[in-house]
Amino acid sequence: MTKNKKELESTTIRLSLQERHKRVWEALFYTHQRLDTLLIAISGAGIYVCLETLKYYATKGLIVHPMIKISAALLVVAIITNFFSQWSASRVHYSDYYISSIDFICEESKKDRNEHFQEIQKHEHKISIYEKIDRFLSISSIILMSAGLICVIVFFFFIF
Repeated sequence: MTKNKKELESTTIRLSLQERHKRVWEALFYTHQRLDTLLIAISGAGIYVCLETLKYYATKGLIVHPMIKISAALLVVAIITNFFSQWSASRVHYSDYYISSIDFICEESKKDRNEHFQEIQKHEHKISIYEKIDRFLSISSIILMSAGLICVIVFFFFIF
């Protein structure tokens, strides 16, 4: 009876940890999506402000200050960088899915996972590379967006 109770407690704890792990992963995924959405929305709004400012300068026959052009360029590059970040993240997920498919098939057919060792290693290597690229591009897009917004703010507070 005691052994069954311990097994039940162990199983309950394991399931609880799995559920927590799943919820944390979903929260992490949601947060990442929100950051990407905010980056695109904020950069897009900044580009709109820059274009409206360019339009204003053009209607007044004034020379456009370079700061507004730099701001627009930084914001556009932030969006493009974010796009490539999304692409590299999709490559990570593809390779991870491929590995999990191998694991699933091996589990279902009672085969040894080591039979696919080279394939798994190849995809794990791809995951490692694409994760580094994604991390670099994500951070770069945030920095570019921030720099573009700072330039817009500096322009409107001190130059316009």
